[in-house]
Amino acid sequence: MQPEQSFAGRLKCLREERGLSGGALAAKIGVSKVTVWKWEKGDTTPRPLALNALAKALDVSVAELQQPGAATAADAAAESLESGAETLAETMAEAKRKIAGVAGIDPSAITISIDY
Repeated sequence: MQPEQSFAGRLKCLREERGLSGGALAAKIGVSKVTVWKWEKGDTTPRPLALNALAKALDVSVAELQQPGAATAADAAAESLESGAETLAETMAEAKRKIAGVAGIDPSAITISIDY
């Protein structure tokens, strides 16, 4: 695997190195074949839980799936989920405090929604 590869390229390379079809990987992590295909084409990227499941299924760290030196929110969230360091409620409360601080408003005025 080449370090300069995109996430999509690394994912496909790792999957193929392990002798898995797209369907087999999808079944291992509980998503559809189309979802894996879209990740490998670069059309979409996995959410933190799926990213964590991919890393486990491919026996690599989340960081290895992503470009070296380019830590993302998804990586941080996946690592947090793996370690159990923060709950979703704690993460959202902290985000509200930070947003409110930057905006100069009370955190109670901040609403965060998550669409799955």
